[in-house]
Amino acid sequence: MKIKQLLTQVSKLSANDVLVLKDALKRRENQVESSIVLESKTHDIVSCPHCNSTSIVGFGSKDGRKRFKCKSCSKTFNSLTNSPLARLRKLDKHIANANCMLGGVSIRKTAELINVSPSTAFRWRHKFLSKIETMNPTELAGIVEADETYFKESFKGKKGGE
Repeated sequence: MKIKQLLTQVSKLSANDVLVLKDALKRRENQVESSIVLESKTHDIVSCPHCNSTSIVGFGSKDGRKRFKCKSCSKTFNSLTNSPLARLRKLDKHIANANCMLGGVSIRKTAELINVSPSTAFRWRHKFLSKIETMNPTELAGIVEADETYFKESFKGKKGGE
């Protein structure tokens, strides 16, 4: 019932009001995507990230995130502890930042698009890239087939092109 009422009200908005509403909905969409990712991560918690003990209990919440306390080491943690998002602010902008990274958008353009400073966009990018680098497997097992392999090379800063 509420949706129908909202749709009739939206049809009466001016063009400028529609742009403002569109911007507000985009921000809300990013918050919803981030919260969905965090909710799924919260259900995966079965042990303490500090001592790997399984005796953990709920310990309230902070900034909309559930906190937990380990009975063994008495340390508290949340679903983001030991993840690339740990201790980062503006969680509603991380999905947009990841999309910019996947799209090959420059740091300056990313900062402009998600409305953060270029130094923040740079720090986030390198924090995520360093975590991805540690997650790559070091060995291959089983049957591995490779048809063509491409390596990105950069000769920037080298004299003579090699």
